[in-house]
Amino acid sequence: MVRAVQDIALICAILAFVCCVCAAVVLPGGGRSAFKPAPRRVFARLAHVVALLLGVVTAIIQSVVLMMRVIYVTVDLMNGYPFRGTWDYGFGRTGLWSIGFLFAACAITFVSTGDRRLGTCQLWSAVVMASWACLLAPVLRSTPTGGYERTGSTLVLLAVLSILLALAVKITESIQRRRGRISPSGSGDSAGAARPWPGLSLSAALISLILILLVCYHLTVPIAVDPGGLRLTALVTTVSAALAAFASFVLFS
Repeated sequence: MVRAVQDIALICAILAFVCCVCAAVVLPGGGRSAFKPAPRRVFARLAHVVALLLGVVTAIIQSVVLMMRVIYVTVDLMNGYPFRGTWDYGFGRTGLWSIGFLFAACAITFVSTGDRRLGTCQLWSAVVMASWACLLAPVLRSTPTGGYERTGSTLVLLAVLSILLALAVKITESIQRRRGRISPSGSGDSAGAARPWPGLSLSAALISLILILLVCYHLTVPIAVDPGGLRLTALVTTVSAALAAFASFVLFS
């Protein structure tokens, strides 16, 4: 049953990607020009709707699976030892493929249509894919003495999420400046340049909240990674917090 659900998620993601590619090939520019043939505009619009519905199916399935993984990781970290039973809920390397196809579908449609809402979708696809990849590694490992110690998985997750947030803010700022320079008025205050991607502010706030929790956790219970020890952990935590704080300041200022 679990395997079937992951197969459904992967098939939906592939079909969504194919629909986005077909729409981009049939109607470059997403139909923004009124001089383009009506049948092509209808086909592109239908392909985008189908891709959206298929992508929602994949996004819901993989979001639920990722949240289950986060809950189980939290339980293991609180207990100090891994769960010895079998929890088969579909979390594996196969999920990265479906999320990757969703990210590619968003990227192709964003380039072909220029819809800024897809920028936020790309950000969340990247966040889910990065979190999935980081949490594939075990958060606890056995020691020669028979106990368990924490790995650097959550520390890597902290660093990756802060980098993704900073990249999203930087790309948004660059697009706004470019649109401002080419605006007809030349003042740089055009409506498209004055606002970030729709939903980006809320998304950045949610990602920042996750980063705050991760930073507090690593400051309270530091991980002695090998090599580097506690000093490397403190350095990565500090740099990640500073990078996320600066990105948030730039976005909300």
